[in-house]
Amino acid sequence: MSTKVEATREFRGPWWVTIALLEIEPAAMVEEVLRDLPVRVTSATTVTRATHVELGPLVRADREGRIAFELHDREHPAVFPRLHGELRVVEVGETQTELTVSGEYDAPLGVVGSAGDRVAGHRVAQNTMDEVAERLARRMEAKVAEHPGWSPSDA
Repeated sequence: MSTKVEATREFRGPWWVTIALLEIEPAAMVEEVLRDLPVRVTSATTVTRATHVELGPLVRADREGRIAFELHDREHPAVFPRLHGELRVVEVGETQTELTVSGEYDAPLGVVGSAGDRVAGHRVAQNTMDEVAERLARRMEAKVAEHPGWSPSDA
């Protein structure tokens, strides 16, 4: 049975600049954060897992963009869950963008993994998704700030 996780953050910057940057340099905007996945075990403890990341193409719609992604642990893919996810950016104001990172995973290791997911794994997965959303929002805000002279016609 798949477990869903989702986190949303807002950041300063026009959505259309974010969309343009996601199209031009998706690795710098997204992949670098996901490649070194911050697994937040507790509020005070975060460990980093090296992951293999596959990004889909940017799909643009009216005032939003989406990128599907998949990631799994590089060293122990059978022990850690494979996440099928989506990153979504949406305009929420002229200079504000909303980022949502969502995904679903199946607990590895059969019955033992499912029990572990019910006890603590889902909480760790949600904490991790929160941390990923926060890091992606900070990264996007910083990258957008590097392009203050862009206009909507540049997107």
